[in-house]
Amino acid sequence: MRDAITWNADLRAVLEHWVCYLRRPGEQTDHGAVGVFDVRHCPTGEGNLALVAIEDCFEAACTDSPPAAEHVINMMVRGRSP
Repeated sequence: MRDAITWNADLRAVLEHWVCYLRRPGEQTDHGAVGVFDVRHCPTGEGNLALVAIEDCFEAACTDSPPAAEHVINMMVRGRSP
């Protein structure tokens, strides 16, 4: 049996993250993005979060777990850890 890998760091979250960038046909730059987070483990629990941002038009955060969403937004978007 293999030895377990350990490290001396606090585990902030275990999650999957997918991103889709939105670009109009023929344009060279993105005008929006959709990010989806599947949070498996974090101090505030499990949940799902979708962040939508369309340039000069629309921004939204949709979730089934507001505490997990707040944790992910603070950690991944704002760059702060609890």
